[in-house]
Parts: sequence; structure tokens; C-alpha cells
Amino acid sequence: MQTLKHLLQPLVALALGAGLFCSAMVPSTADAQIIARSAEVDLFGGYYFFRPSNWENLNDGPIIGGRLGINIMEHLAVEATAGYVPTSTQDSGRVTHYVAPHFDLVIHTTAWRVVPYFAVGAGFQWRHITEAEAPGVELDDNRLRRDPYASEARVALGDELYAIKDTDFIFDVGGGIKFLIFERGGLRLDSRYLLSIGPGEGDGQEQYGVPFWVTDTATGEQQVDYRDKHHHVELTAAAFFLFGGGPGKDSDGDGLPDREDECENEPEDKDEFQDEDGCPDRDNDRDGINDLEDNCPMNAEDRDGWRDSDGCPDPDNDGDGLRDGEDGCPSASEDMDGYQDTDGCPDPDNDSDGIPDSRDGCPLEAEDKDSFRDDDGCPEPDNDGDGIADVADACPNAAEELNGIEDEDGCPEQDSDGDGVYDGRDQCTGEAEDLDGHKDEDGCPDPDNDGDGIVDVQDQCPMVVEDVDGWEDGDGCPDFDNDEDGIPDETDQCPNKTEDDDGFDDKDGCPDYDNDQDGLVDGGDRCPNHPETINGFEDTDGCPDEIPERLRRFTGVIPDIQFKRDSETLLSTSYPTLNRAAQVLADYSEVRMEIQGHASSEGDDDYNMELSQRRAEAVRTYMISRGVDASRLIAKGYGETVPAATNRNEAGRSANRRVEFQLIQD
Repeated sequence: MQTLKHLLQPLVALALGAGLFCSAMVPSTADAQIIARSAEVDLFGGYYFFRPSNWENLNDGPIIGGRLGINIMEHLAVEATAGYVPTSTQDSGRVTHYVAPHFDLVIHTTAWRVVPYFAVGAGFQWRHITEAEAPGVELDDNRLRRDPYASEARVALGDELYAIKDTDFIFDVGGGIKFLIFERGGLRLDSRYLLSIGPGEGDGQEQYGVPFWVTDTATGEQQVDYRDKHHHVELTAAAFFLFGGGPGKDSDGDGLPDREDECENEPEDKDEFQDEDGCPDRDNDRDGINDLEDNCPMNAEDRDGWRDSDGCPDPDNDGDGLRDGEDGCPSASEDMDGYQDTDGCPDPDNDSDGIPDSRDGCPLEAEDKDSFRDDDGCPEPDNDGDGIADVADACPNAAEELNGIEDEDGCPEQDSDGDGVYDGRDQCTGEAEDLDGHKDEDGCPDPDNDGDGIVDVQDQCPMVVEDVDGWEDGDGCPDFDNDEDGIPDETDQCPNKTEDDDGFDDKDGCPDYDNDQDGLVDGGDRCPNHPETINGFEDTDGCPDEIPERLRRFTGVIPDIQFKRDSETLLSTSYPTLNRAAQVLADYSEVRMEIQGHASSEGDDDYNMELSQRRAEAVRTYMISRGVDASRLIAKGYGETVPAATNRNEAGRSANRRVEFQLIQD
């Protein structure tokens, strides 16, 4: 079982390495495959394991070598392997040359890109133990050794001799993976188990095999035995190259071998369009029209809504001589009338005045649409003929009277509303001026002289603007002190609320319901001008105060509270302190307390949080048992989240393992 374990460990390691390499390194190339009748040449390096090494007296070592193979078919190959291992003997440290050539039958499970394979074969091993000792080896004369070059003195001490050179038959089985990174080459990982078989167990005189010592179970004495069957493992990585062979299989018979054919089961249509990829192209120009129905199979249809079913692009749909890319109206021919003939669009109304050119008296001049002869298509610059152009004539269809009153406006003077103000100066020609002494010259009645939104007939102060401050705004008169607290609204921060005159900020005009702003209204505040100290002690009376010394002693860290290790169980030494704390809380019955559990950073974070919570709960339970109302106590574990000292040394960690009492501020 131990031998099997030694053999499997390197095999598993190679399998894992091969899987990682396969997923990370192999490119996806369509023309990489094992080629029938090709030759394969490998150059490899790796490691060779003599297991169990104490039998064969050889150290594990690196191996280098090469392989020469013939791929008879895509899935079957034969190959010869020669590898050399520079090693040394374990006992005496003598330099040893080890060669293990073998011949194998190889079965490929696939032929493309990543090729797993199995191999089985046979050969021989040859080793030569030289007289030279490995550098740095110091021999102990009192040690039992196996050494072909041992002296008579060492033989007398118990050294065992065996052959300097030896040749044995080997049988090998294994497998690996070939990664075809290039068209004719790549990387190969190989793992082999080799069984070395000698001529047979010797009698201790002929010295077949390698001697080793065993302990006689009956006498307890060490005896010499010989073994000539040995287990080896060979792990290698190689660069391999393929030479010769045919072009490869052509499954669809289109003249392209499968390794170059992107569609190995569909023959190329040979239509002079991408014929080298091996795939039929049913729509060469990819315009959605099958080549058999496409009048222009090499030119894509332009899909512009004009004869799109014939497969041909139409560069000038309307045939007006302008290419569609430059034609603003590719489906309507340009009228070539000398007006914007380069845009490709017919212009039925050149001047865009709504009158077709066919009946437009001025096709290149837009009608001015001023309701004067608008159907002839020509603009009229002075409709009423008064010498004032329509663009400057306020009455283009009524001639100016030229009476010295605003003769330049082009309008005859009138007084439409009969208020004595000519229309030329009357801002309200349809409404008579009210002649109330307020802006009577503008010709407009003024229903609200002061413009405060209250008509004059209802305005008690028609010439003075209402201040509209939300205070008696309907009378039309401004109110300078709405709340009548003696502070003018312009300086009154609360103009609609009377100042309470309590000696606190009485100049701002606002009543002060909480002078000291401590959240307690003055009516219930014993100290209305002094803010409450929020410290968890008598916070509702409105007066500043300090925590009594007896109560202060039981806030913060309580050093005498201790627990059993890794437990929430209180030590009895904690009871006197907790009893005194319970008595103080009984004396100050309005106080509420949070019991906090803290831990150092040792151990798991979640466990520390849970343990600190249990310890806080244990203290709370004890305090309740001593008569403290449960509603006044809260237990909370903080774990290692709120350290009181550093966690880098034991003193700091000890300080972090603590219980704190903190007053709860309502």
C-alpha cells in the first residue's frame, strides 16, 4: 500500500498540471491535428523516481532524452524512447549512469488540438556505478552499505557487494496529453510507470539483483536479501515536432484537408469568394439575398427601399444624375429649373410661399402674405400707397392723413373711445380714460392706482400700496406693526406674533417658548434660561446637573467584573461589585443603564461578538436578580469593534476584555 501511494503521488501531480496547462495555454487553431504517416520527434526533460529507493540503492534524479515516433494513423502510433538519468548510490554516494530505452505502442483518443493518449511498451535498463564518489559525500565506516567497490575492511564490517554494471528488462505503461500549439508541433506531458525485472533472485553468491538488509522476525538479526524487481515512475515534459505525412483527411471531398477546412463536413462551393476557408458561401455579399436569386452576388443590396429584391445596389434611384448618397430626395427626380438643382429634390414652389411656381407671378420672390393681393405670388412693399413701406407702416392698408400728428406711423389719427386722447397717443383706444388725476395722459382707465391688487372703489388707501404681509391685506392700507407689540414689522422677526416680554430676546419681536433651547418648553422648565445637561441623570427637569459621585463610580469600565475563560459564567469575585452597583441603581430609580460587553481581537470575530453579548446578558440577569427593574437595563455585546487599547500586546488585549456601564440618555 505504501509503495502504491508513492507511485500515485507524482501521477496525480502531473494530471493536475496538465489540466491547468490545457485550460490556460492551448490556442484554438483549426489546422492543428495529428497527421497520418507523419514522423514525430520529441525532446524531453523531467524527473525519474526509483521507488522504493532503498531497494535499488539509487537516488531520484532528473531525466533528459528524446523520442522518435511514426503516426501510422491519426489514432495509432509507435515510438522509441531513450532517456538518461544522472544519479548516485544512496549508501556510498558513487556517481551512477542510468539509461532506460523502450519501445511503445501509442493510442491517441482524439486527433485535434488537445490529444490525450495511452502508451504501453517494453525495453531494458542499463546502469553503471562508477568508482568516483559524489562531491561532498562523507562515508561512515560503521554504516552498513551496498557498494561494488567496497574494500576488504569494509566487507569485513558488513558491506555487501553487487554488480558494477547491470542490464535488466523493463515493462512500461502510461499516458499523457499532447497540446498542438502549432500546425506541426506543440507541448507534450507524459507520465509512465516502469517495472524493472532482473534475471531472478540470487543465492547470495552470484549476487543477482541489489542486496538489502531485512530483520529476521524470529531471531531479530539482520540478514541480507536480494531484489531484482523494481518500480519506477517517469514524469516528463517535451517539445514535439511533426514531419512529413499526407495533407490529412478531407471529409467533404472539396480538396481542402480537414485541418485547413473550417467546415469539414460541408464542401466549399468554389464560387471564387472565400474559397480557401472550405465553407460554402450561399450569400457572398451578405445582403440577405441568396446568391441563386441575387443579380449582383458580389455587391450587397443597399436596402434603401428601392428595388431591394434584385440584390443589386442602386446608386441613383430616381435617375436624375445625382448619386443617392448626395441626393436629398433619392426617390424623386430633381426638376432642373435652375433653383437648388444640386440637392436632388424637385422644387414645385421655389420661393416657398405656398403658391405653385406654375401660377406664381414671382416664383423666386415669396408672397408677403399680408392679406393684400396674396394670390398673385408677388410681394407688395406699400399696400396703401402712402409712401410708408409696409414694414414701417402701422396701418399698411389705411393711408396716413399727414396732419402733423404722428405722420410717420402710416395711420390716420382717430379717437376711438372718445376720451380726448388721440389713438396715436392713447394706450387704451378701446377704453376711455377715467380722468381721476392719476396718469390721465395715457388714455387708459386706472382701476387700481397704487397697483396693490385692490380696486380703487374698495381701496381705503387708493394712492398708497397695501403691504400684503398677511395682516388685514383686504383694506388696501399698509400695516406697519401687525401684532401691535410696539416693534415695527420691518424689524419684527415675527410680525404676526406678539413678543412675550419675558426679559429674554424681547427686541426680536418673537415669543420665546424655549429660551435656553434645551428641548423643554419654558412652562415645564425649572431653569428656563439655563439648558439641561443631557447626561442620563434627571434630564427632564430642565436644569444643568452633574452625575452624583456614587453613580459616577459605576459608569465606564467596571474592572472587578470577571468571567470564566471562554464563558459567560461570572466569577464569584464579581458579586460584591455588582451588589454595590445594584444598590446604587436602586437609590437612583430614574436612571437607565446600558451594560456593554467588549473583547480583544484574539479568536474569530463572530465568536467574540457572540461571547461579549452573552457576558453582557449574564451581568444584566444578575442585576435583575438583585432587584433592578429589567426595563432599566439593556445588554449589548460589541465584540472587538470598540477597543480601549492596542491589541498588539497582552496588556492591551487584557484591557480590551472588559465590561462597561453607560447611562442611557433619553
